[in-house]
Amino acid sequence: MTLDANDFLKDIIKTTGNEYANLVEDGVESGDVEHFIDTGSYIFNAMLSGSLKGGLPQNKITALAGESATGKTFFLMGMCKHFLDANPEGGVVYFESESAITKKMITDRNLLQQKRSQILFK
Repeated sequence: MTLDANDFLKDIIKTTGNEYANLVEDGVESGDVEHFIDTGSYIFNAMLSGSLKGGLPQNKITALAGESATGKTFFLMGMCKHFLDANPEGGVVYFESESAITKKMITDRNLLQQKRSQILFK
């Protein structure tokens, strides 16, 4: 009896008992993106997902990096506000590593007024 490559690999997956292992042709659950989170910016949506109506991949952790004083914090605070307004049951975990955000920035955008919002800092 000869096994083709797929049968051989499926046999290995079964033998290892790894519930997270699968063949790419069957879909990569953690890698496949089916839904996106609107950033509030059509241009940024298009840059991230290739679609004006796309945005951030829903099943991914996203980091935004760039030169100092280019508006990253300002832009991300707007994205958080847009997301929370559009998703009443949603929440945001914001990891801030440069100490660029202030309490005033958060309160000016009413992010702490929303019961569901928790912003965590470094």
